[in-house]
Amino acid sequence: MGMSGYLDSMSSNTRPSFTRLRELKSAEEELDRLRHDAPSYIIPADMLKMLRDVGPQLPDLWNAKLLSDAQKKALLRSLIDKVVIHRLAPG
Repeated sequence: MGMSGYLDSMSSNTRPSFTRLRELKSAEEELDRLRHDAPSYIIPADMLKMLRDVGPQLPDLWNAKLLSDAQKKALLRSLIDKVVIHRLAPG
């Protein structure tokens, strides 16, 4: 019996918690589908070299007032995958 059949066989008083599990499973499957269907990009070697070369120049580019605030924001979003903040306990 699959997960769906198992969940369907549960009594009604245990279903609410399993409903959340079913929703989670559905969301995970949707995420997997979206990841699979997302376009993948292969960056040519010459462009990779240019991107590596621009890295050390970013502070100068940032401070040169060549980019608008919106462009700086877009640039940061393209460079930063995620930010993790660890909150320290008050002490």
